[in-house]
Amino acid sequence: MASSKLLVAIALVVTMSISYDIFAAAGAGIYERVVPPTCYEGCNATFHNPECNKMCVGLAYKNGHCIDPDAYPYKYIRCCCNPIILSPPSL
Repeated sequence: MASSKLLVAIALVVTMSISYDIFAAAGAGIYERVVPPTCYEGCNATFHNPECNKMCVGLAYKNGHCIDPDAYPYKYIRCCCNPIILSPPSL
């Protein structure tokens, strides 16, 4: 009887940990943009232009990189995103 309770408890813990990992991965996905890009200060003339800033609005931002979420595998974009002209992130 005690071993069956232990087995049920272990199964419950394993199930909860797997479920938490799935929801945590979905919640911290690349589609979230928690902070605006900070690469603007180091821009050069090649990447510092209005067209590039327009493209930044459609990019995701994760771990210090701009990512194109529609491309698979995800493409890292070198683009200077001016945080002043970007629309506020939608959470």
